[in-house]
Amino acid sequence: MIYLEESPTPIYSRIVKALGRELARRGHEVLLVKPAGFNAATFPTFLRGQGADAVYVSTAGSNAFQQRGEGCAGHFFEDFPGRIVFVHQDALLGGLAFEAALAKLQAWRRVAARSWHLCIEPDSVAALQACGIAQAG
Repeated sequence: MIYLEESPTPIYSRIVKALGRELARRGHEVLLVKPAGFNAATFPTFLRGQGADAVYVSTAGSNAFQQRGEGCAGHFFEDFPGRIVFVHQDALLGGLAFEAALAKLQAWRRVAARSWHLCIEPDSVAALQACGIAQAG
């Protein structure tokens, strides 16, 4: 099972739909996650309920999957037991305040063994690898 997150941003929405169509064409079962249907309590419950063989592809840093719930110690993606693919088509950690960027980077390190970072910019790959996240390309 591959999960893709719906995005309200038109460009990310087009990317998600194209990626989903291609994955389905290649024989994968793909489900679109609609974060608007969840709240800070139900989203982590949904994520924890998925199997270790599931994959969640996050196509934007603005995805709900990459956010922190109010009053939560970690990011939502840390609750997902399966493999994670982060697609970075924008600046790595761009637009985040220092504390938020550091927290996200530390969270990426905590899930590094079961995640992969796909980056458009070679500098992003080098930065992730310099921080101990080897699965970046």
